[in-house]
Amino acid sequence: MYSISSYCYIDKKMLKTILFLHGWGCNLNYMLPLTQNINNANLLLIDLPGFGKNNEFDEPKTIYDFVDIIYEFLIKNNYKIDCIVGHSFGGKLAILLANKLKVASLLLLAPSIYNKKRNLLYYLKIYIYKAIKNIKIFHKLLPLFGSKDYKALTPVMKKTMSNVINTDVEKELLSLTIPIILFYGKKDKITPKYIGKKIKKKSHDAALFIIDGDHFAYLHNIIYIDKVLESLVDNSC
Repeated sequence: MYSISSYCYIDKKMLKTILFLHGWGCNLNYMLPLTQNINNANLLLIDLPGFGKNNEFDEPKTIYDFVDIIYEFLIKNNYKIDCIVGHSFGGKLAILLANKLKVASLLLLAPSIYNKKRNLLYYLKIYIYKAIKNIKIFHKLLPLFGSKDYKALTPVMKKTMSNVINTDVEKELLSLTIPIILFYGKKDKITPKYIGKKIKKKSHDAALFIIDGDHFAYLHNIIYIDKVLESLVDNSC
């Protein structure tokens, strides 16, 4: 059975604990800068399953597999989580974990909960890809399709990525009544700010902040975000 082996726990001797979840293709080091100013909670950072120093998967996973693996890790190590901070894919995971862990609040950094709008060219490429995939003599053209990051993935992770992207978590989002703080970068092209506006509109209790920067805008606004995070933890039951 798959288990998480790479994580970092910073014990502040506090009653509450914050879980940090990084984005796709990253590792826990991407979230470490956010821990430097937090003094009112214990801090738990993990490498997501299949990333960082954790083992790779033997077979494709769904986003629910990620949730189950993280949940089992937390239970096994007796970590009680009060707040989750998630970036991009980590934000999507946070939505699914929130009810399961009964957390008091979420702080999401450019969460990829909704897929961004696609133009006609995108769908044309998908159509062509599927067409030539079924014609053996054209298989040599397949490497021309897909992003650079996608091409670098193993077959197992490519299927896992497809599973994750195509899973709709709106039902779980709508079921949440806890406070949700959203941060999106003004120049984010991966998860544009209009996605944040859509999440805010559909959520029961969400606040949206548009900050300078791209998909990793949080790295340029650490002090500000940490102040918001400390306040969120203090005011959450």
